[in-house]
Amino acid sequence: MPNEFHKDGFEQATSWDKIRPLGAKKTTVNNEEKTGEPKDTENTTETTKDFGIGLMMQAEVLSFLQTKLGDKPFQNPRLDEIKKELGEMIKARGLDFRFDSSTDFYRQLSKYGATSEMIFPLQANYGEPTKQSWLMGAWNLGKIGAAVDYVKNNCVYRQGEIGVANVGTLSLNANGTYIWKAGAKDSTSGKWRKATKEEMRSQGGDGIVLLKAKSGEDWIVAHDRNTTLKGDWINIAQLNPRSIKEYGSRGGKK
Repeated sequence: MPNEFHKDGFEQATSWDKIRPLGAKKTTVNNEEKTGEPKDTENTTETTKDFGIGLMMQAEVLSFLQTKLGDKPFQNPRLDEIKKELGEMIKARGLDFRFDSSTDFYRQLSKYGATSEMIFPLQANYGEPTKQSWLMGAWNLGKIGAAVDYVKNNCVYRQGEIGVANVGTLSLNANGTYIWKAGAKDSTSGKWRKATKEEMRSQGGDGIVLLKAKSGEDWIVAHDRNTTLKGDWINIAQLNPRSIKEYGSRGGKK
């Protein structure tokens, strides 16, 4: 409301998880950080914005932007806000198509400014949002090595990322525990918790955080929802930073 310091009033941005419709009941969130115990997310109802139901199609994505922004999107003061809202909708519902920047869909999308608020969710949310129970079980692990620069004959070369298979196994248990075997004599066990919305970044659905895992650090585990490989796949990365990554395929030994 207007006051002596702001004659026209003022607005303040916040995140979607802190907003609820008028009249909606306030939800209670368990303190997972202190207990280390996972929350029963599949039997908990949380208040969210009404984004509709079902996987989003390309036509629905474009229709949303056209309806909200019109034919002159860059003159709309709510452009960034609308694109962020679309990103949240994609994360909440998932997509019935794989995003490809070489298609006509991307060309039409570019008319609204193909920025990260839209592109990252489009890349990471193919299919139904993942439930926590899907992540449970045993996974065979592989590793992706980072790009490395080296000097040879007074020239600098860069070696790209390299994938290495069979570097261990990861067992995720529904009772909130995990066992990470990185070698014959190298094993780490502990507890996991649900990943927060902020930790999941551009991906919707559930993920989990392994507490004090390899090297004593926390690692985040999420469904790889954009791979074209057959079977079930997960991504594993240091929670902060995300510089070291591994991947897993279902079927590892407990």
